[in-house]
Amino acid sequence: MTNSKDLISVVIPAYNAERFLSATLDSALAQTHQDVEVLVVDDGSTDDTADLVANYVDRDRRVRYIRQDNAGVAAARNHGIELARGRFIAPLDADDLWKEEKLEAQLARFIDDPAIGMVYSWFVRIDTAGRILGPFDFRPRFEGRILPLLVLQSFVHASNPLIRTDLLRAIGGYDASLRERGGQGSEDWKLSCEVASRAIIRGVPRYLVGYRQVEDSMSRDPRRALASHIAAVGDIEGSHPEVPDSAYRWSETTHAVWVGANHARQGQYRTAMSLGWWALRRQLKADRLVLARRPFRRYVKFRLLRAAGRFRSDPTDRLTGQPFASTDLSPADSVPAYPGEAARYRFMTVAAGLE
Repeated sequence: MTNSKDLISVVIPAYNAERFLSATLDSALAQTHQDVEVLVVDDGSTDDTADLVANYVDRDRRVRYIRQDNAGVAAARNHGIELARGRFIAPLDADDLWKEEKLEAQLARFIDDPAIGMVYSWFVRIDTAGRILGPFDFRPRFEGRILPLLVLQSFVHASNPLIRTDLLRAIGGYDASLRERGGQGSEDWKLSCEVASRAIIRGVPRYLVGYRQVEDSMSRDPRRALASHIAAVGDIEGSHPEVPDSAYRWSETTHAVWVGANHARQGQYRTAMSLGWWALRRQLKADRLVLARRPFRRYVKFRLLRAAGRFRSDPTDRLTGQPFASTDLSPADSVPAYPGEAARYRFMTVAAGLE
């Protein structure tokens, strides 16, 4: 039984989203924590998104439909936040999926502590059919005041966090101006950093979000992905000079490596290598001894072996290709340690200037 103070507002920005929106709505409405409202903000769609959502509105009083002229994903999210009635906001992209216990597990971490502003969980990539792509190799366990680590690497995905509504509104929501400045796609990362600058962050150590990889996603366009990140990192650095310089310097590099890894998984090795060389040159320009530093060498070795498919983990191999919605992911949650995991954590704490 939930109290009214536990109402969670799920905010879904939708633009021409009819292809995957039904599955996304089903995953939001199937939550074990039933005290939710689901706000679908239609950002000027020209397909059948409106009719699809109308069917849900007729069947479930928890669903609300809002339409606006096309203004971008950040503006759509902010519109939903403005109209939300819940104590907490759970953003959800219109093509992603949640495990049914996602909100319940995150809500439990707040434990009535007003200092906690956001709770995140882990995510895994899925394909257009909702099948698990993996790999299950990054399980962030960072908690507390973690702004430098979030600056270094965005490990809180757009459909991942549960955030206090009052804090979101105090921050001003997502930065809609990034759209005009070539930064659309990094709004969620910038917002996570702003939350982390003001509040304690907690995590749920479970894979509860399916991050769908689609043909037109920004991660498939390296120029756009890097431009978006660079626009946002400049804003964050201007607002938070207290974060060590190394975190900002490495942030662009780790993002380039992440985009390159996505291309390597798709067999686009030339693009992946180009991004890798770009990242290396950028670091050498700032620190000519970077290749001699052990945390960096171990991290690069891990990324290269992962891209080459040299790391295999039996408990999770069998999960690849299985449907995210119906597959038990506890084997991936409970693996004691993945190959390269310690090297990655060590690299992140050093690069973020925390040791």
